[in-house]
Amino acid sequence: YHLLDDPNVDPSANNNMILHHALSRCYMGVDFVKKILKDTRIDITADDNTALSYAIYLPNKDDRIILSTYIAERIQNGISIGLTMAACSAYNDYDSLKTYTYSNYAASKMFKHFLNDPKCNPSFNDNEALKNASQCGSIEAVELLLKDPRLLLESNNESIILSLQNKNDDRLRPILFDITRLLLEDKRIDPTIRDKDGKSALDHAREAKHEKIIELLMADPRVNPLLNNAKAKL
Repeated sequence: YHLLDDPNVDPSANNNMILHHALSRCYMGVDFVKKILKDTRIDITADDNTALSYAIYLPNKDDRIILSTYIAERIQNGISIGLTMAACSAYNDYDSLKTYTYSNYAASKMFKHFLNDPKCNPSFNDNEALKNASQCGSIEAVELLLKDPRLLLESNNESIILSLQNKNDDRLRPILFDITRLLLEDKRIDPTIRDKDGKSALDHAREAKHEKIIELLMADPRVNPLLNNAKAKL
């Protein structure tokens, strides 16, 4: 602990290794982590905000909230960045998702914590939170974001495409259907948008043989009627 007061000790060595170790389990306590974070030689945004990521997944609820908030408030747009990070793993406890762990639970709780913060911008960085949640199967996060009045969706939002790109994980199929349904119910989402390869949500659903999602997309009047032969190509 007192080594941090030694001018010969560089707490930023090895890409802030001492901070990341302290955060990995918070075994030295919150005060010790805060002491490191207050050191002006530490760049808490280093390695793509790894410190904030570690804090979000701490197993202890109190440590998780205190340190995630403490770090986020010291980073420009930190609350919004924290939201985008937590959106990647904020799964609901689906019976079909057997890998649901305390990390997913922690991320879900922190997602709500950040979203409820008035400083949070849910549309930050081109709606990164919604895109992350859609792609990772975080249905609860998708639902909460779409209900948030602060969410501003651009006309070319690709969330519905991203939700269908996880083609090889059968565990996510029930979740992907529900996410696609939620996105289609929001009229700000354009189901005909195409990705950089020219593929639409329907194209991705066809490639993955998501029959129910194909039917869901085809039932939307905005979907190009020229693609009505999608089911025949399964």
